[in-house]
Amino acid sequence: MLAKMCMTFREILKKRLTRKYDQLREIENTINSADDLVNMAAVKRKFVELKSSIAELENCIDLADTMLSNDDSEKKE
Repeated sequence: MLAKMCMTFREILKKRLTRKYDQLREIENTINSADDLVNMAAVKRKFVELKSSIAELENCIDLADTMLSNDDSEKKE
């Protein structure tokens, strides 16, 4: 049961991570075009927030993977 919950949790996190990477690519394109310098501070702030969200999601995925591997090793014992 725990393994199924962890896999579901992991899949949800991976979907969110994919969306965040897509948003990050859009922000990077905006920064690279740099037509509107007035909003550049807001774009850079959003970029930093996205990078932070991505790091947190990756940490959560690592946690889910660890929980799964621990569950597997407990079943073997």
